[in-house]
Amino acid sequence: MENLTLLSKKELLEMLKVSAPTLDRAVRSGDLKAVRIGRRVLFNPKDVATYIERKTSLPETLISSQSNN
Repeated sequence: MENLTLLSKKELLEMLKVSAPTLDRAVRSGDLKAVRIGRRVLFNPKDVATYIERKTSLPETLISSQSNN
C-alpha cells in the first residue's frame, strides 16, 4: 500500500472554504467519501479532487448550448 496522507475535516474546511454543515451534507449525501477512524472523519485527497471536479464541471446541456452559439 502506498503512503497515503488523509486530510482532517478541519484541513478540508480550510482548503475548500466551506462551512461544516456544507461539508457534512456532502458526506451524508454520498457526494464526498469520508473515512471514519474512531471519532475522526478523514478524507482521501483523490476523493476530494473527484468531488471538486464533479462540482465544477458544466452540465452537458449547458455545454451543448454554448457550442451551438
